[in-house]
Amino acid sequence: MSAIPPTASSKIQFSKSQAIAMLTPSIGQGGNNQLSIQLNVKDTPSYVLSNVGGFKDVASKINVVSYDKLQRTVGVIYVDEENDDIPVKDCGTAVDSAKQICVRPGKNKFLDTQISLRDSLGIDEVTRDAVIMAGRNKVCNSLAISKNIATPEIHCSLSTLKDSLNKIYQGTNVIFTDISKYPSKHLAINYDYDRDGLLDAVGTTEIRFLKNSVADSIKLAGDQFDYYLILVKNAKYIRGLAWLGRGGLFESNPRLFRFVLINVQPHLDRSIRTFTNTVGHELGHGCFDLQHPFDEKVILNKGYKKGSDPHNFMDYQDGHKSRKYQWNQIHENDKISRPGGRDY
Repeated sequence: MSAIPPTASSKIQFSKSQAIAMLTPSIGQGGNNQLSIQLNVKDTPSYVLSNVGGFKDVASKINVVSYDKLQRTVGVIYVDEENDDIPVKDCGTAVDSAKQICVRPGKNKFLDTQISLRDSLGIDEVTRDAVIMAGRNKVCNSLAISKNIATPEIHCSLSTLKDSLNKIYQGTNVIFTDISKYPSKHLAINYDYDRDGLLDAVGTTEIRFLKNSVADSIKLAGDQFDYYLILVKNAKYIRGLAWLGRGGLFESNPRLFRFVLINVQPHLDRSIRTFTNTVGHELGHGCFDLQHPFDEKVILNKGYKKGSDPHNFMDYQDGHKSRKYQWNQIHENDKISRPGGRDY
């Protein structure tokens, strides 16, 4: 667009589904004349983008970039680690036989209890379940684990989380219209295969079983959201992670899920902004295929290190800003798969 003569129209019209994401004069900053843009949107208070650039000449070119509005929803799923072992004999109880059953599994048919070195693992001759027996010293030494490991509630409201995510993604024209707890109660999933009370979260059987169990629960309850945020109490070595894949224990489940998992416990002692930025960061990975800037640029620029883009929300710095190349990636990579296997 050239400099506007007094007799010319100075209006550019966009459809309601679009937003101006970036305005840049082709010659950048500088010059005596400062360029400002007045935006007037129907049913929205007008505002000014001041000093977006400068120009020296009579004519100046302005690049206007717009993106279609992406309205997205997030279901928040709390997952408790299920423990329902049944203590047949209290820990420390002396018994008459080394084969006396001390602990048996509950309805999930999985022994959640850490087996004491002085007890032994056996098979119940009636139910054929794995059980814990007293062992040679004829004393029950294993403490039955019969209570779920509950994930605590996050320390900010879901409305605050939505506002924060919309602030992070405002330049991209992605709008999160609904972030709701789903289902209303915590899911109880028995994922702790090694019985250490933690989720082994990277490339393990535990994380695969958790993902598939959540996917099946969504399928049964009704798939209502575009993305899903899974909250657990304790995961090893991580604050958050994300993945994309066909989830479900049943092969008939074709849904291509975009999941984000957040380890709640380490965030409880940190600021709300750190928590919401972690969620925004992992959504970038799992929902829009964004990478860390330092990973993307390492080949082209070996000197680029973590933290070199300190305000970028993908650079681990609790930032709220993003780059144009990331906006492009978001709109190129945003796909949601529904039953039937089609992406759109």
